[in-house]
Amino acid sequence: MKNFKGIFLQQLADYRAKCTDEEPMPILELLWENYYQTHPIDDGRIKEIEEKLSPTIDALPFEQSNDVFVLLYNLVDAYQRAAYLEGIQMGVQIATELSL
Repeated sequence: MKNFKGIFLQQLADYRAKCTDEEPMPILELLWENYYQTHPIDDGRIKEIEEKLSPTIDALPFEQSNDVFVLLYNLVDAYQRAAYLEGIQMGVQIATELSL
């Protein structure tokens, strides 16, 4: 958390530079990237699940195991990103409704 401000300000400067591009990163995506980089999320459960999953993946041929790993990574990443973004949107909605 101690590096949050510095990293965020650099990312914000980069974001502003990208705003001239045809497809700039949505601001919520910028917040997610910053949060993900400044807040480690592995509390031991991830390692535990990896250890349980490893024998199954290792039993597959390399190319298939790599494909399965990439799919799992993308699934987890999408879930984390969606949960974070929904949380921010809900927080903004609650703050807006409470200020009325």
